[in-house]
Amino acid sequence: LASNYGGIYIFDKKIREEILENERKIKEYNQWINNISASDEELRANIKKYDVEKKFPQVLSNGCKYYRNDYNYDVDDPDYD
Repeated sequence: LASNYGGIYIFDKKIREEILENERKIKEYNQWINNISASDEELRANIKKYDVEKKFPQVLSNGCKYYRNDYNYDVDDPDYD
C-alpha cells in the first residue's frame, strides 16, 4: 500500500498556494517560449537551452524542496538533487 500511496501530502494552505504560484510562473514562462515566432528560431533555441529549473527552482520560501507527483522520477535513485 505504501508503495502506491507513499509521499508527503500538503495540507498547509499557504504552502499549497506557494507551490501553485511557482507552477503558474513555470507554465507562463514555457508558454512565452512556445509563442516566439518561427522566424526567431535561433532565439527560441537559445532560450530553451536555459535551464527552466534554475530559473524556477522547486524550493519553497522555507528552503524545503517539493516535487510534483505527476513528474516521472527515477525510483531507484531517491537522491533527486
